[in-house]
Amino acid sequence: MLHLLRRVLFLTIAVAVGLGASAASAASITADFRETLDLFFFGEGPRILEHLEVEVGEGPELTEEHEVENPSWWGDSLEVDLDPDSLELTLTPTSDNCYGYITVELENVSIGDPDDEIRGLERIAAKAFEEDLRLERTVTFSHDRIEIDSRVPPLDEEDTCPLQLLDPPAADRYQMNPIDRVDQGFVGATMRFREEAEVVGMGGPRVLEVTGVVPGPGYELTDADEMENPEGLGQSLQVDLDPETGMLTLTPTDNGCYGRITITLDEITWVDPRRQIVGLLRLGTGAFETQPEASARFTPNSVVIDYRGGTCDLLLGDGSASDTYRVLTAAVPEPGAVAGPVALATLTAIAARRRRRAPR
Repeated sequence: MLHLLRRVLFLTIAVAVGLGASAASAASITADFRETLDLFFFGEGPRILEHLEVEVGEGPELTEEHEVENPSWWGDSLEVDLDPDSLELTLTPTSDNCYGYITVELENVSIGDPDDEIRGLERIAAKAFEEDLRLERTVTFSHDRIEIDSRVPPLDEEDTCPLQLLDPPAADRYQMNPIDRVDQGFVGATMRFREEAEVVGMGGPRVLEVTGVVPGPGYELTDADEMENPEGLGQSLQVDLDPETGMLTLTPTDNGCYGRITITLDEITWVDPRRQIVGLLRLGTGAFETQPEASARFTPNSVVIDYRGGTCDLLLGDGSASDTYRVLTAAVPEPGAVAGPVALATLTAIAARRRRRAPR
């Protein structure tokens, strides 16, 4: 009976969260949209598309028509569309051209309700680019900003445009403020936990670090894991990742102040090699006496939570409350893996066959 009551409570909360997101999205949404596209080692500078103070509605908010700079005469881009009802963000190639990197930014995002804001993102489709073992997608968000950076690191100076766009309607899609869900993707995984905390302008940071950790009961990172502390700083955020739920909890050891605190989870070895981090959702705050400016970033294999203030403006609480996040994972089919010299030869051949097309 207790198990049944818990399940009903969980479903009730999930429905309530979903209805809350729908109600918030019904209000007017405004944002500044910007896209930067460039090649490596070639050209006179990036192509930039920009559309400011946009009221989000039907159709894409950022298109080829919004070009503001293009000194290299590059062509094609990602059309950017934010659905005001579902809060789904879609990045669709205009054609199958190539670049070195593409960065899409939404800034000054207002969801309409003054009490609502960006709490997280989840990648729900990854189809905008040709599969490549080197492809890196980095998603960063704060309460009013989103940045999605897609790039393929070059093999050499001849590899100028390794990021290959696919023909529409292929697209990358992200869900803003996804519905919370329990995630068991970290069961059995190993990873590194690292924390850097410093008083700005007071020498080097205090560093806590532990590697090769399998998350389990209790904190994975504490004061006992100190590696560097040149200024003799005290207090920290203890870090706990529950592998059964994907809940990331950051709890102060006691009152104290810093100017920057950065928490990193990376170097993850998964039990299922197809598993990746696909989303991050801020659930609650309470680690600080006054909630500071914070940004969160995730890649398929890392999470970074970054708090910033003035010299010593980050005021840690007494440890009775925490900041909490949900880390979302999924099993994603991997591109065909090729090892050693064969992999290098294959990647070189792919780079050699790619050619930039002039704008249409």
